[in-house]
Amino acid sequence: MHINDGKRKEVCLFSQLDSFLCLQRFAERNITFLYCWGVTYPQKHICAFKGSTVKISCSYSYPSRINGLYYSEETFWSCEYNSTQLSTSSDHNKPGGKYTGEPGVTLSVTDAPKLLSVSVSPSGEIVEGSSVTLTCSSYANPAANYTWYKENDRKLPSQQPQLFFRSIQPSESGEYYCAAENEMGRRTSARIFIDVKYAPKLLSVSVSPSGEIVEGSSVNLTCSSDANPAANYTWYKENEDSPKASGQIFTITDLRPEHSGNYYCEAQNTRGRRNSTLNLTVVAGEFTFTYSDTAAGHSTPSDVQLSSSYKIIEIISVSKIVCYEH
Repeated sequence: MHINDGKRKEVCLFSQLDSFLCLQRFAERNITFLYCWGVTYPQKHICAFKGSTVKISCSYSYPSRINGLYYSEETFWSCEYNSTQLSTSSDHNKPGGKYTGEPGVTLSVTDAPKLLSVSVSPSGEIVEGSSVTLTCSSYANPAANYTWYKENDRKLPSQQPQLFFRSIQPSESGEYYCAAENEMGRRTSARIFIDVKYAPKLLSVSVSPSGEIVEGSSVNLTCSSDANPAANYTWYKENEDSPKASGQIFTITDLRPEHSGNYYCEAQNTRGRRNSTLNLTVVAGEFTFTYSDTAAGHSTPSDVQLSSSYKIIEIISVSKIVCYEH
């Protein structure tokens, strides 16, 4: 830098250590004397372990005289904190002037990962088929490397801060956590549970006991499905508008022929609904009765009076007849 006001010429020369020397020359007298501000830092970048002691030093120069007056120096350090780096600069104040030796010294403090956390995006309910991102973040210097795990400490392929699910499936529900590691140490995050919601699927209906359903007996109709959240169940009979029952199990007691028909179960949750049908057939039941002999006024079994829906199909003994419904 050159300044020439007719009376003096000021020349600033820069050294390799970023200090500079200013020379003031009076043109008419050709007199040169020290007139400069300058700061030199032996180390511009310092890396230190957390908890260690660091010495930051500098050397400086300043004008010996300003406006014909001599002054003593006044020096102090200023700091600017940013992430894992501490930048310092040295200020030199005099009543007649000030110089700040910028950019100063950068101090990097190495530390093991901490403040480790896992976040989910988007927030809220996770639905089957949607895109989901898990993000692992930490405060570390040097930067941490990440590893993802699912429940039972099963290591996942991803070694990035983000774990992506482009079309998440129910089978991917479970607990996840991440580990962050650098040269200074390793930390693991708290576990986060991913709960994938989906409509009822794999719907099935069954009847118990299995086999022939006989009049007068009882049966349980059972509906089951895979759903999240758990499904609510409603039972209907074909061609009837009103539901017959609610709940996963529908019990019918004292079965009659009119109970025969198609029954279907509807499973429903907040994500959707499904239904499945079964056929129920009730067959005529067997019953046994005794009758008195001819002394009681019944000369033959044909004298026994039965309702119109029954007929004698077999005489087992003199006093026992087996009947079935028409």
